[in-house]
Amino acid sequence: MNSQLYRPILDVLSGLMLVSGVLMLGRVRVRSLLRLFAAQSFALMLIAAAGAYFEGRWHLLITAALVFAIKVVFLPIFMVTVMARGRVGERLSFTMRPPLSMFTALVMVVLGFYLTTSLIPTLGDNFFIAAVSISLALLGLLMLMTRKGLYGQIVGFLILENGIFTLGLALTGGMPLIVEVGVFFDVTIGAILMALLTYQVHGESRRADTEYLETLID
Repeated sequence: MNSQLYRPILDVLSGLMLVSGVLMLGRVRVRSLLRLFAAQSFALMLIAAAGAYFEGRWHLLITAALVFAIKVVFLPIFMVTVMARGRVGERLSFTMRPPLSMFTALVMVVLGFYLTTSLIPTLGDNFFIAAVSISLALLGLLMLMTRKGLYGQIVGFLILENGIFTLGLALTGGMPLIVEVGVFFDVTIGAILMALLTYQVHGESRRADTEYLETLID
């Protein structure tokens, strides 16, 4: 095993995750958004697999398998299926137009790197992946705030979780396996419930955005 290859591979994969996160802020259709999320999660799976191979942390192979099964395959297919059965339109609704969202996403990336430099100045070789992780968390929050459609908000929540999970891999080498399994279970159940809520909301109002939910509170 050539451990000298590990760091460049890690940086390239985390960079791909960051690029996909920025591109997601510019998507206007659900399927395109989910494809980018699946690609981002695939890069996360490769990061976990690289940690297992190069550093001998073999429990990360289970983590990689869970990421692939749940985030790359199951959740995108499940959400597309629910969307098709509910006859939900593919076009996302916004509070901020996609070009402005992408520009704001780039600002969030700069902010993420600045926060990493300010808050965790002694990361050494882990600086880039930690900065990417914090930037992804900010991008997830941005999507949650700028997407009125529930599908866009579900993906924003998943991007946020990807960022937090990547930060855990960068700083601790992965959480204990039982904790990781619990986190994946919670994320999966949460995403399923949110998708089913979207199905129900669209069935009642023929819309799939949060404005309808706000009228229920009034």
